[in-house]
Amino acid sequence: MNFKKVGLIVPIYNASRFLRECLEAILNQSYQNLEVVLVDDGSTDKESVEIAKEYVQRDLRFVLFIKENGGQGSARNVGIEYCLGNYVLDYLGKNENLFKYKINGENLYNVDRVYRGDSIDLSSKVDYLMFVDSDDFLEIQCVEECVKNIGDSPALWFDFKRFYDGVEGKEEPSDMEVYDYDKSQKITAKEWLQRSKEAGKRNFAICWGAMIDCAYLQKINLRFLHCYGEDNHFGIMLFLQANSIVVLPKKLYHYRIRTNSTINYGGKTSIEAIPERLRNILEDFLGNPMMLQKYYRAGGAAEMLEHIFGFVEKNCDDEIYRLLEATFFNRLCMLAMNLKSFCVDPLGYQRFLPKIEKYAQKQNIGAYMLVHSSLEYQLGSAIIAGFKSVRNFVRMPYVVFKIFREYKKNAGIGERDLSGYWDCKEALRLKRHLSYRIGRKVVGFLGFC
Repeated sequence: MNFKKVGLIVPIYNASRFLRECLEAILNQSYQNLEVVLVDDGSTDKESVEIAKEYVQRDLRFVLFIKENGGQGSARNVGIEYCLGNYVLDYLGKNENLFKYKINGENLYNVDRVYRGDSIDLSSKVDYLMFVDSDDFLEIQCVEECVKNIGDSPALWFDFKRFYDGVEGKEEPSDMEVYDYDKSQKITAKEWLQRSKEAGKRNFAICWGAMIDCAYLQKINLRFLHCYGEDNHFGIMLFLQANSIVVLPKKLYHYRIRTNSTINYGGKTSIEAIPERLRNILEDFLGNPMMLQKYYRAGGAAEMLEHIFGFVEKNCDDEIYRLLEATFFNRLCMLAMNLKSFCVDPLGYQRFLPKIEKYAQKQNIGAYMLVHSSLEYQLGSAIIAGFKSVRNFVRMPYVVFKIFREYKKNAGIGERDLSGYWDCKEALRLKRHLSYRIGRKVVGFLGFC
């Protein structure tokens, strides 16, 4: 099978601390017929790009795209477009012992330049795609095991190990262990959904845990959305349209859990952890990173649900729809409905709500949104954020005043009887948060309810 070329797509953003470990594991793969696509997503540290260029100079299988910050999804999409042969590149000359190119024609992801150690062979065909995050790394035999086992299936799903870097954490089962897959097998999309229901799965994020046939990806025209949690949409749509999926329960990927990663920015981390492209809307959330994160998360769920609804309505039977209801739809709906908690919508996500609200009413979803939109929760969150920096502390009276003005009418709505809602447990869990408890005491002291 060594004649099959595998494209490894590595999105990079301020990853200099981990990048060498990631790229060395790729460089030393037992399977050597690779096309390694590095995509720098507007890193603000100089070291990430310099390290990437070093590997492009060392190994002719590497190519580097440099683009403006757009998120991991857009960086992965650049790699997909390149591996599928959808880019026309113009040669600009040689610079720093590297051949330099630019994209000719449509440049959806704002790629500034492309570097390679020799001239780019645009006829080079990539058979399979894999994704590797720049702070993670592969087992040396990862690609070889996947190529050996994928057969004629459009996708192969393999397992991973977590490791904690500078943060506390306990070992948790991987998705594959939750599904209780303990031997290699081939399954259908319907079998995957049925197993998801039995396992109680409510999300399915996959990108780096899979090998994907490029012809299949081209056929279904699947790309990452430009939103929070886009790998959930990608994973669901990838498996939903596959006639078969190979399950390979081998831990071939090392997944790093660290502070200030893309999925962890929020109230417990610094403002520096917020992606560059979102910092200009932080003031819309009164300087509170946690509230910005919750809004971005809710908007991502709404956008994903809108796209999946559109596909399912045209292409899936009632049985598949019911399985999706029992697995992923309700959770995405719960998160999306939280958009109603915010008085601002700088990214325009509320345009997705009309269809989602109808679904929420049918499924009786909305308890989480009620608690989150309460004066108590909003006020408590603002008070906690006020003690995270001197700047926030100075601004706290102004922030508290604005919250009282915007959310005064919502005092006490989190104390309603929530027992009849599908998301009652999530709402009760939110009420136990320190934010709600602090806000409840303040509101009670002031005699609002």
